[in-house]
Formats: sequence, structure tokens, C-alpha cells
Amino acid sequence: MGKRSRGITRDQTLGALAEGVEVCDHCRPDTALGWMG
Repeated sequence: MGKRSRGITRDQTLGALAEGVEVCDHCRPDTALGWMG
């Protein structure tokens, strides 16, 4: 069987955005979370 991946929490996502991690152009988590960084 294949391995499954897990999503990250909202706080982890916001932390990554604050650190400058590039967002996915497809799902745009920054827009979904209202990130204005």
C-alpha cells in the first residue's frame, strides 16, 4: 500500500507563509486563510 500524506494545521501554514515559503499556485492557501503577507 502507498503512503498517505497529511495536511498541516492552520498555524503551521501561517508560520510557513510568514517565513516566506512559496504557496501552491493551484490551491492558494494564502488566499483561503486571508493572508496579507
